[in-house]
Amino acid sequence: MENTQQLLEKMEAVNRKQLLFTKIMCILCALAVICSLVVMITVSKTASALAELSAPMQELAEQAEGVMTDLSTAANELSKADFSGMVTQVDALASESQAAIAEASKKLDAIDIDTLNKAIRDLAAIVEPLAKISRLQLF
Repeated sequence: MENTQQLLEKMEAVNRKQLLFTKIMCILCALAVICSLVVMITVSKTASALAELSAPMQELAEQAEGVMTDLSTAANELSKADFSGMVTQVDALASESQAAIAEASKKLDAIDIDTLNKAIRDLAAIVEPLAKISRLQLF
């Protein structure tokens, strides 16, 4: 009988251990279910957020593609430009302008201001009596 008693005590100890392991497994399963729910909710929210962002991102990608096309066109046009010829033309224009300004300056220096003023006064003296005759007043 003593043997039976020991055997029953061992079986009771094993049953307690099994019960403890079963409780631990239940708690772990509950945690796994909770974690799975959290992951599913997070994935769902992330998917909906990505869906909301996909249209603006698509539009942004199309705009970026348009910009890249425009930049490529501009780069091609700039590569075709004859910058050395343009610089030569600008230099020639500047030289011509400088020569024209120098010539105009010489002509202005050659003008006798006193003689010009006298000619203007003489013209005014002639025109003033004519204006009085025709009843127009210039000044």
